[in-house]
Amino acid sequence: MIKYARRLRVTFLFLLLTCVALSQQLAPVEVRLERLPQDTGARGLDQALRKLKTTARLLQTTAHPDDEDGAMLAFQSRGKGAEVMLMSLTRGDGGQNKTGSNLFDELGVLRTLELLESARYYGVELRFSRAADFGY
Repeated sequence: MIKYARRLRVTFLFLLLTCVALSQQLAPVEVRLERLPQDTGARGLDQALRKLKTTARLLQTTAHPDDEDGAMLAFQSRGKGAEVMLMSLTRGDGGQNKTGSNLFDELGVLRTLELLESARYYGVELRFSRAADFGY
């Protein structure tokens, strides 16, 4: 049991140092905070009033960031005024990437940023679990 705990601590330390090293190599991410056109003006007022008419809440749980049903999420959030949350169990870092040679941590960051941007347009709140995607 002591050997297992020691091995677990060493593995955790190795992963922590790897994450720190990789985070320093990644380019800084620009975060845009401007409001979307559909959240302002008459459309924004219409959405705000629609949200007052409903008490509906919806949680969609997906295994990977690219498994969400964006049309349904946007319809429920923006069209029906429901309070919608999307829970992705992983960040998709163990999957395949047809757009480039990104693997593991880089791919997880890329897919996380894509889903964050999508969630803005869907009008949903986004959460991630701590589960790691190990590939297949």
